[in-house]
Amino acid sequence: MKNPEKSLQEESLEVLVQRLKAVDRHMDLVSDGSSPGSYNWLSTQAKSIGEELNRRGGVDLMVQVAEMANASNHIELAWDGVGGWMA
Repeated sequence: MKNPEKSLQEESLEVLVQRLKAVDRHMDLVSDGSSPGSYNWLSTQAKSIGEELNRRGGVDLMVQVAEMANASNHIELAWDGVGGWMA
C-alpha cells in the first residue's frame, strides 16, 4: 500500500492544485453537517496538501496555490496553523 504522505511529495504542483480543488468542492457539498465524518476526513486531506505546500515553499506557495485553486474558507480553516497560516 502506498504511503499517502509520500504520494503527495511525488505530485507535481499542478496535481496538488487539482487535488485541492476537488477536496474543496467536496467539503462544500458536505458542509451542511449531513456527513461530519466525511467533512473531517476531507479537512485532513486538505491539511496534508497544505503541509506539503508549506514544506515546498512556505506560506507564499500556499497562498499561490489557494489562489490558483480558488480555494474557499473551508481550505483556509483546514490550513489554520500550518506553517504561518492563520485562518
